[in-house]
Amino acid sequence: MKSCNDFKYALFEDHGYSNYTVEGTTFRCGLKLHDVEEFDRFYGEDERLNFAENCSGYKIGQSIEMDVEKEDYESLTPEQKAIFDDDKEAIKKFQFNDDFEEYLE
Repeated sequence: MKSCNDFKYALFEDHGYSNYTVEGTTFRCGLKLHDVEEFDRFYGEDERLNFAENCSGYKIGQSIEMDVEKEDYESLTPEQKAIFDDDKEAIKKFQFNDDFEEYLE
């Protein structure tokens, strides 16, 4: 079964007061394909993560995960940083094999 948890362009960003007081994790689709802009993934069990079953742009891969204090940012690849930052100019430079064609228009 496909899941947004295993989507290459999924963004999971913790929110709370610090890395020690995480209150939840927000999901966003880096390709803007999900019909809901963002939501709390509720321990990976939110049923909206099953949207991947019908997603035309689904590509299995390592999702992007970010801690509350953004300490994980420096460990992201340049590709992941561009997606996380929603930097369309940087994304264009990566040649994403048409993954972002509609997103960049």
